[in-house]
Amino acid sequence: MRRNKILQIRAHHLLCIQGFQGYGYDEPFTYNLKKIHSIFFNQKQIRLIISNDVICQKCPFSCGNNKYCLKKGFDARILDLKILKILGLKPERAVKLNQLLFYSNQDKKKTIKLKKLCKDCEWNSKCLWFLS
Repeated sequence: MRRNKILQIRAHHLLCIQGFQGYGYDEPFTYNLKKIHSIFFNQKQIRLIISNDVICQKCPFSCGNNKYCLKKGFDARILDLKILKILGLKPERAVKLNQLLFYSNQDKKKTIKLKKLCKDCEWNSKCLWFLS
C-alpha cells in the first residue's frame, strides 16, 4: 500500500480487523490479514466499501472479480450495507479512523446493533471485538 493512500476495506472488515488475533481461513489469507492489521490502526482515514478489498484478495472465498464473496450462505454486500446503515455512513466515503472506532465501540446503541449482526459469524468465539 502506498503512503498517503486511504485504506479501503469492506464495511464488515472494520469489525473483523478490530477483533483479529491471528486466525484465518488458510495461511495466505491469515498472512495478508496480519499485514493489513499491522497498518490499520496507523491510518488517519479509512474508506468503507461494499466490494472486495485488500483483505478479500487472499480469501479462499473471493471470486476475484472485485464484487462477490463465494462463501455459502453469506452475502458480504448485504452485511456491509447493514453495517454502514447502523454507523450512519455512506459507502465509498473516507472517514477518520478515530470516528469509525468511536462509532463501532463507544456508541453503545450502535455497538449492540453491530454485535447482533455478528452473532452467527463463525469467528465470534475468537473475535476480540465481538467478545469485548
